[in-house]
Amino acid sequence: VMAGLDFQGKIEADERFDEINNDEQVKALLPKLTAQNEALADIASRGMKSSKDYQKIIAAVFNAWVDPDCEASDITPWSSYRDGVRDAIANIIRSVGSGKNTAVFTSGGTIATAVGLVTGVGHAGFYQFYEPVMNCSITRFIYSGSRISLSNFNDIAHLELLGALAQALVRAQTVGGVLAAEQADAELFDAEVGGGGRHGAGKRDQGRDGRSRRSAHKGHWSSPR
Repeated sequence: VMAGLDFQGKIEADERFDEINNDEQVKALLPKLTAQNEALADIASRGMKSSKDYQKIIAAVFNAWVDPDCEASDITPWSSYRDGVRDAIANIIRSVGSGKNTAVFTSGGTIATAVGLVTGVGHAGFYQFYEPVMNCSITRFIYSGSRISLSNFNDIAHLELLGALAQALVRAQTVGGVLAAEQADAELFDAEVGGGGRHGAGKRDQGRDGRSRRSAHKGHWSSPR
């Protein structure tokens, strides 16, 4: 994308913005959670094949991970991940300075962590920002000095605009096809009757489909595709 835009700025990779390792957490935390929760055990037994089942498992595992009482020692601690995101954001603010725009391309768990940090929620409040994050959405922060605030979250207006544009192009092609057929009918009329006469007037009122061209035209306009 950047190459297509002839982007001349600097691109950096920062592993502190990497996505949360859900697989690691599921492997380490799910057995104990299912042993304590029969309903969750039933969901896990189905193999998490549906998106709803998978989301319920992720919710339980994520909330267990961020809990201060989490006892898992063989996975990345929540505190380390959270502080890494905080430090990465602080690094951008410090290195880029004020009056600049910086784009960070990351994933839902990182975005939820950043939003939770900026809004000051407790450990139990982070998941509410994780589940609704949509692919290709935009979350924007504004900062001044060391102060940072949330401007907008999970915005997909750009995707909706692209969708509307695509629909408009389809409509334009449909209308263009109708107008081209109208022109073809007019040319056929001119060729058949040589420009006039009572017989010609009758032909001009009908398109090649036998219907009034005016009616066909209005029909396409009232039911665009």
